[in-house]
Amino acid sequence: MKGHVKWVCIDHYRENYQSKAVKAAWGSFDENVGRVEVKIQSNVQADQFYSALEYAKSVYELRIELEWDPTYSDFMRLRDTLSTTNIGALALDLGFCEAHVMSTDILNRGRRYDPIFDIMRHPSIWSFEIHNAPPDLFQRSSLLSRDDFSHLRHLRISERQLRNGDKLKMEEEILSLKCLLANAPNLTSLALPSTWESLPVVYSSVVGYQTYPIDFYDEYMTPILRILPPPIDSPQSKISLQNLDQLFEIHGGRIETFYFEREPRGSVLDALAEATQSGSRLKELNTRFFQRKEGDDCIENLVSIVSRSELRKLDLASLNDAEYARIVESIQWKHLRELYIELDDISQWSTIKALVDGVRRTSERVELERFTLQSENSTTSASQKELLRYNLG
Repeated sequence: MKGHVKWVCIDHYRENYQSKAVKAAWGSFDENVGRVEVKIQSNVQADQFYSALEYAKSVYELRIELEWDPTYSDFMRLRDTLSTTNIGALALDLGFCEAHVMSTDILNRGRRYDPIFDIMRHPSIWSFEIHNAPPDLFQRSSLLSRDDFSHLRHLRISERQLRNGDKLKMEEEILSLKCLLANAPNLTSLALPSTWESLPVVYSSVVGYQTYPIDFYDEYMTPILRILPPPIDSPQSKISLQNLDQLFEIHGGRIETFYFEREPRGSVLDALAEATQSGSRLKELNTRFFQRKEGDDCIENLVSIVSRSELRKLDLASLNDAEYARIVESIQWKHLRELYIELDDISQWSTIKALVDGVRRTSERVELERFTLQSENSTTSASQKELLRYNLG
């Protein structure tokens, strides 16, 4: 038999095999940082990718979107594959996992997601993100029997609302969540889904374990709140919060990010103003969608909060000239890097002039990195925007 033999370096063989598998899974591979992102649409395609991943030695970050409804066996295959790798940061998107059990998988009903938490325990994995978490993520797992997540440093869970309205409800998973955090003593950051209504219950359950910042997101993945850890053995961490006002009254001085979106109650702003009297840790404040009521003290509260805070980012809802002027005069400009202003009408030139004049009067150096002026008026003047941006330095 005649033929040709071609010697191929084993490393090049692995790289070529890996590259083809990634492309077949509609993915990308950044060799510089060892990051792979793939979308897998069937268990057959998953097997092909997993086979290639077992050969890979230079993948350290992996993001997988499972675009079919995996069974317990499918998750087991993923778990077993990852156990042979050195991947440190894993993001798992479960957007196609439905809240049901296939007839072929009925025996695994109560442990469908156990392999996911097994992956979370793997010694090499320090960062774990679950995106589009199904509503039965905790219910169909034996999380309470898993006792070691000590390698984990970063954990993020985001929810997904199904067509029938079901979604992961963290306030109903308090026991599982507390078990997870109690066995992850080395976390340095945590991000959880929550509604404004459920925040008091959820935060009360986790504050006892908190030695790191906690971020809360709404169902649109908007960051609504970031709370810094309390002092060690703080008695406040043992208080069971009854409502949102109480959360801000007790913990408002440690809030670093506050997005006042889709939450119309001015009393929360009252509580934050009161809590920051003795000191503010606030870095980002968004009042863009805040609907104030007639006669409330929201402007006075905003002025006092802004004046006490070393804000790096400020988003302001539509206000009148006098209100803009008061808030602008209270900004600590040497810290501010991003400013967003929404006007009812760009023809409110007096508002723009008041803003520029307010900045000029300050003795602090202005070092804005990003400025946005938004108006519903379609005749927004680009020249006016540029003039304002220029005058703000």
